[in-house]
Amino acid sequence: MKKKIRLIIYIIGGFLFLLDIILKYLSLFFWQNSLWLTNFLGWQPTTNHAGVFSLPVNNHFILITSFPLLLILIYFIRAQKANHQIRLGLWLILLGALSNTFDRLFWDGVIDYLFIFTGVVNLADGLICAGGVLIFLGLKKT
Repeated sequence: MKKKIRLIIYIIGGFLFLLDIILKYLSLFFWQNSLWLTNFLGWQPTTNHAGVFSLPVNNHFILITSFPLLLILIYFIRAQKANHQIRLGLWLILLGALSNTFDRLFWDGVIDYLFIFTGVVNLADGLICAGGVLIFLGLKKT
């Protein structure tokens, strides 16, 4: 049963990771124009060359610090055996961070495409947020 749950966790996360990569590719090369569904929701491809929340942080600094943090996340995923909710949260955070790190490595900034309220984000950002919520809820149970 545990192996089946773990497999489902990895498949869901992998699918969302690939979907984010595909959406970023499409926003770079095919769907470059903005499309508004409402005043607070739409498609607006952009490249964020700054840090999280558009803080003025050097891209090279972010890349250098990202790799040790990714390794730490991998360690915590492997060490977390009992609580599948926390493990899923860590897995989603890792995948979101990997996707955004690849963007910084290959495009010199993070590719964002989904306009929500006042900011532009991507699916990887959503994975990171969802992972944080799952970890919080998993810790609350213990």
